[in-house]
Amino acid sequence: MYSDGLGVKQDYEQAAKYFHLAAEQGNVTAQFNLGVYYRYGYGIKQNYKKALSYYQLAAEQGNIIAQYNLGVIYI
Repeated sequence: MYSDGLGVKQDYEQAAKYFHLAAEQGNVTAQFNLGVYYRYGYGIKQNYKKALSYYQLAAEQGNIIAQYNLGVIYI
């Protein structure tokens, strides 16, 4: 919702807060999205270690794009 501005003003910072809440509960999409947010600094301070950590969590749950992103980062 906040990530894409659907029905509300787009707000990456607010989206990141909700992604954190969902990621803590094991939501694979939220984990992947936090990987993206930390990698590029959307709404939060850019942090490659945290990006890798969230990509890893999502990849372990079978998220193919997270697996790909990990491979690209490690090349």
